[in-house]
Amino acid sequence: MTKKLKIIMLTAVLSVFTVGCADISWQSPFDVGKPVAGGNNSPAVTDPDDIDVIEGSVPSNYRILSVVTGDSCQTRLDQPAASKQQALQFLREDAARFGADSVLQLQCYQLPKTADSRCYTQVSCFAKAGTTAR
Repeated sequence: MTKKLKIIMLTAVLSVFTVGCADISWQSPFDVGKPVAGGNNSPAVTDPDDIDVIEGSVPSNYRILSVVTGDSCQTRLDQPAASKQQALQFLREDAARFGADSVLQLQCYQLPKTADSRCYTQVSCFAKAGTTAR
């Protein structure tokens, strides 16, 4: 056996032993809010209707979890126009995935139609999702 082959085999054997002793948990970014296999600290998914919109200053006991977005898009002329209410509902659903109980610093924009836009009317909202320590 050559020296190079021995080193490769030794590395493989040590890797198997090391991985067998490790407690590894991984979560896809598409599964945020779902329980992590082997993990106990995953956020609890909240009901989007229970998420409050905080206006004004940031509470001192507020913990930001993520920036969240919500979009409303009218893709056909026979559909209702895009609305802030629908964009806000999608934003709340996004915040719920992170286990947030509220959003703050909400900003919504009516986006203009451009030549390459797929929406006749469009509203986009952005906010910071988080929790208030109790």
